Amino acid sequence: MGRVTNGNKRRNLTDVFWDGVKKHRFLERSKILQKKTDKFLDKIVKKDYNNELEKVLEKKAFDENTKSLLLSILYKIETAYNDYEIVKPNVKSKEEFVQDIINHIRK
Repeated sequence: MGRVTNGNKRRNLTDVFWDGVKKHRFLERSKILQKKTDKFLDKIVKKDYNNELEKVLEKKAFDENTKSLLLSILYKIETAYNDYEIVKPNVKSKEEFVQDIINHIRK
């Protein structure tokens, strides 16, 4: 009887271990799927930050070179932010980051 209990404990520990591994794999897959879904939705429902920034800049007394530079910076952020998120994963989303910049310019 002692051996059976010991075997059951060992089997249960093994089952628990593999269940944990399966959960980890599932969570990793769901994170990947979530990122793919987010990218797909970004393509469909893409907010046009350039137009929003242009409207803000129309109300400001910046010269044309400054406006052009700010629009260029925004474009570069939009195109390169995904790479930045890969390198530094604990950052704001691109939408929050760009919106913060526009809000700072608006002030």
